[in-house]
This record gives sequence, C-alpha cells and structure tokens, in this order.
Amino acid sequence: MEQLGKRVALNGYDCLNLASHNYLGSLEDEEILEDACKSLRKYGVGSCGPRGIYGTMDVHLDLEDRLAKFMRMEEAVVYSYGFSTVASAIPAYSKKGDIIFVDAAVNFAIQKGLDASRSTIYFYKHNDMAGLERLLIQQEQKDRKINKFDKKREPI
Repeated sequence: MEQLGKRVALNGYDCLNLASHNYLGSLEDEEILEDACKSLRKYGVGSCGPRGIYGTMDVHLDLEDRLAKFMRMEEAVVYSYGFSTVASAIPAYSKKGDIIFVDAAVNFAIQKGLDASRSTIYFYKHNDMAGLERLLIQQEQKDRKINKFDKKREPI
C-alpha cells in the first residue's frame, strides 16, 4: 500500500494532497523540525487559544509586524487558528442593526461569527446570484421606504 504524503496518485495523475495537513511537505524538512522543537521548548504548547486569555508572545508581535510590512499595511492581526479568525472577525466588524447577506452554504465558523454579530442575516441559496440580487433589491426597497419616512419627520 502506498503511503499518503504531500503528493498522491489519483486516477493516474500526480496530485498535491490538500486533504493532508502536510500538503507542503513541511514535516520532512529538518530545519523546520528543528525550529519547531526550539519553539516548543521556549513557548510550550499553550498558545493555541485566544491571546486575551493565554497572552501575547513576542512571536505573535514579530509575525504581525512582518506580515504588515509584507502586505504594505500599518498593522496585521494573527489568530491562532482558522475557526477563531472568522468567528471573531465577523462580530468585530458587524453588530446588531447591521444587515448581512450570506450564501447558505457557508461553513460552521462563519455561521458562529454571524450568530455572535447579532446582525440581521439573510441567506440565499448556494451560489444563486439571482437569489442574492432579489434580496438586495428587496432591501433597497425597504431602505427607500425608511428614508421616505425619515424625510417626512419634522426637525426637533
């Protein structure tokens, strides 16, 4: 039986195995392994949660600084893992009273971020751009009615 690694043969094609957590082949790189062991000795394994709870380490700040420079931005924020990124970024930028239009097939992390935002959520069928357009038109009509009502109010 062939061992699965970063490359896999599929129907006679040599493919990059994106189903593996090692699709870049980093686990076989001695320098990366050595650096990972040094990091474990220095930092341990407890920095995998929110920095507000577990703390911010020098490596977090260094990586954020390097990423910001690379992206030519003032600052960057690094999250410990993908789920927390989207689940906390959505409620950081949207709140109760905001309206979000969402593809019904979004992943669980996005759903949790949407819940946490307390925004009004309108789902449309997966990849259904006509459905999205219909929702946007309906929202535009609602907004016009609200604006018309607001204009009729007398100033205080």
